[in-house]
Amino acid sequence: MLGWTSMLHVIRTHQLQREWGSDFSIPSFLDSSGLSKLVGTQVHKQMTIRNVNTARKIYELMRAQVTCWDMIEGGMSMTSESTSTNGKVLSPEQQEELLGILKARFEQNMNRHEGMKWSDVQARLEAHPDKLWSLHEMEKTGGEPDVVDYDHQTGEYIFFDCSPESPKGRRSVCYDREALESRKKHKPENSAVDMANAMGIELLTEDEYRKLQTLGQFDTKTSSWVKTPEKIRKLGGALFCDRRYDTVFVYHNGAESYYAARGFRGSLRV
Repeated sequence: MLGWTSMLHVIRTHQLQREWGSDFSIPSFLDSSGLSKLVGTQVHKQMTIRNVNTARKIYELMRAQVTCWDMIEGGMSMTSESTSTNGKVLSPEQQEELLGILKARFEQNMNRHEGMKWSDVQARLEAHPDKLWSLHEMEKTGGEPDVVDYDHQTGEYIFFDCSPESPKGRRSVCYDREALESRKKHKPENSAVDMANAMGIELLTEDEYRKLQTLGQFDTKTSSWVKTPEKIRKLGGALFCDRRYDTVFVYHNGAESYYAARGFRGSLRV
């Protein structure tokens, strides 16, 4: 016959055997010879004794309850894991912080978006949390994104990276994956196109880059890859731009090249 304490030990042992393997054994004091030695002791007086049928019934009930607990805990763990692995939704704290940064930048640079209201932009952002995640990635890598245009046909606000120089967190990258894999040695860690895809943004086109430069002076010490026409890319080249002598220049280079002073700027429609 087993007491409540012994029953709990047995159930826990079954759990541990599942977790640690079958080599884990029940303590010796729980077998029949061990229990007989407890008779007459103070511990024995505190034990509740049941016959074998009752003990078996209690055992099954307790095992069922333990299994239920395991399922609940497992479900909670899976829910938590699925939320965390999503990765493309900001926490409320991150969202509040980012919106504060974007609002301050918006209000400090009204020349970039004359006639627009921050309240309208924020409402659009809050309705598209995936876009907030992309903006967070742009901000995290030094892009300083800001609204530069509004598409009246689609109702979308258009953000560009507006950092004074090419974003620091996106430099020393070649143009795309094909270019990266073509290098035999000294490969960069990433490519501009791959990074942009992972962030959910697009590289600026040459026209968009020139539009950005009408809103201020950018890349006076650095340069930025821009979206390259397919016919140029097929021949192994890629385009990048900068601003020197108060003039915007467009250059070409091998797509596999990378430099510490060259990154890329992106655009995002919200």
